[in-house]
Amino acid sequence: MLLSANSLAANFHAIIVADTNDKTIGNSVIIDKRKINTLTQNIASNTGLTLIQHNIYGYDFNYDTVKRNLNNISVRPDDVVMFYYSGHSNNSGTKWPALNLKTRKLKLDNVIWSLKAKKPRLLVIIADSCNNLTSRGSSLNNFMSLRSIEAPKTQNYQQLFLKRQGTIIMGAAKPGEYAWGNAQHGGFFTYQLLESLNKELASSNSPNWNQLVKRAEVPIRLPYGIEQNPQSELKIKNFTKLNTTEKCYYYYNRRGILCCRKSTGTTCEQPIIQEEKCYYYYNNRGSLCCRRPTGTTCE
Repeated sequence: MLLSANSLAANFHAIIVADTNDKTIGNSVIIDKRKINTLTQNIASNTGLTLIQHNIYGYDFNYDTVKRNLNNISVRPDDVVMFYYSGHSNNSGTKWPALNLKTRKLKLDNVIWSLKAKKPRLLVIIADSCNNLTSRGSSLNNFMSLRSIEAPKTQNYQQLFLKRQGTIIMGAAKPGEYAWGNAQHGGFFTYQLLESLNKELASSNSPNWNQLVKRAEVPIRLPYGIEQNPQSELKIKNFTKLNTTEKCYYYYNRRGILCCRKSTGTTCEQPIIQEEKCYYYYNNRGSLCCRRPTGTTCE
């Protein structure tokens, strides 16, 4: 039996990069990593996407490991790709920061270009990190209170991750700003983003990426007059699978008729009706008759 490309299950590639060993922000980053790991598992279980996860943390957290994972993932047109970073970074001279990967830096712009070139159906890139000229430990005392949210709905996961296509890029801070977090909630931007996502997943209305992102980038106001302003780029639209023509497995059936077998069923050509030969004879009345398998006619 021949299967079309659309019959193959799509993959969900998740690259999670977390500087868990850092002495200043490691405890906060560990919380972020744990939350994103839970999120990716929930997305896969509620959508049927096959999760292919790459966790880069601890002593594996370095430039070479991240670049190798970015280069090696093999993406099909219906796949979803997520890149998440929690760690130190600096301003790169552009809108997006440069990630501090131990001895080398990697511009988030390069991550964006690399993953866009793979042409996934849906690409989500998130960086919970500073965007300033210098990088420092990002830690503040607790200021956020947990809010109760209704249980997420499976159909909302499917609406967001199966029925949408495009690119979502989000950063924790605008150029010149720091990103903050603590050992209780993790990164405050990740906290706010997941809270916004969970609200869409629990909604009785159709979930909306635009609304989700706008809510997630609301300014984060901290003690001592500190303000952190997340930023985003969003290009998203509804996804409709192309009506590609499925190939046939052709064969002749027992009646010698050409048939086409697809995953959706089998169709056969109509048989050509040929004129049947007569057995001619004269009946008792002297009339010329023609006897066929289908019946007899007489003049």
